[in-house]
Amino acid sequence: MKKTYYCPHCHNILHYREKNVIIASPFVKCPRCKNEVVDTACKEWFSLNIFFKIWGILFMMLKAIMGSMLVAGFIVVAFPSADESVMAIGMFISLIGILAYQIYSLTKAIKKSKERAKSKIYLDKLIKYDFYVPKRIYRKAE
Repeated sequence: MKKTYYCPHCHNILHYREKNVIIASPFVKCPRCKNEVVDTACKEWFSLNIFFKIWGILFMMLKAIMGSMLVAGFIVVAFPSADESVMAIGMFISLIGILAYQIYSLTKAIKKSKERAKSKIYLDKLIKYDFYVPKRIYRKAE
């Protein structure tokens, strides 16, 4: 189910999102009125607990498996004369490709989150808007 996020100042549509939680900065600038909007669905990697991190990684793997099954179904429909080996090879290649993309996008989000965590000003802003910042992260910030 997609959610629509609006700017509280000018009611401009900011974005649509299918996920409830995304790893990103919660501070978004409205392109129309240029005001800063706080997106509560965004979380920083360092603020997530270990169970959420593990669940996110497992869910990422499940999405990759489901995507490869979708590719296998496409092979069966598109090429009815294809045997099981072609379908297995297609599933394997798509599984590797989808997993590689998922891992790449997750590591990119984690790197950006770690970079933002180095700024004490940014962490103070998160705390001001009631986002959780671990004490060990706050102490390391410059």
